[in-house]
Amino acid sequence: MEVGNLVYNEYHGILRFGTIKSKIVKDDGWAYFKVNWHCDEVYERAMKHREELCHTNYYLEEYRKDQIKPICRIHLKKIVDLHESLKCNTINRRF
Repeated sequence: MEVGNLVYNEYHGILRFGTIKSKIVKDDGWAYFKVNWHCDEVYERAMKHREELCHTNYYLEEYRKDQIKPICRIHLKKIVDLHESLKCNTINRRF
């Protein structure tokens, strides 16, 4: 994975998508990434709620390579387009 790649992360059922903005390999041999998360309000609310409950900030600034997964933008667009076309066909059949 490289800077500029689209990635996703799943946190307690919250599916997050973002763009890698930096990469560093640390002494432990792992690559760590900073990610610009997109439309991440649900995760932000969950983290704020967790902080209020635990009085600890669990928000991550860097993600180890195994915490994020690459995703192809074209493949994701095809899935969303197919979903939309099936949804429209289902709605039209009801009326």
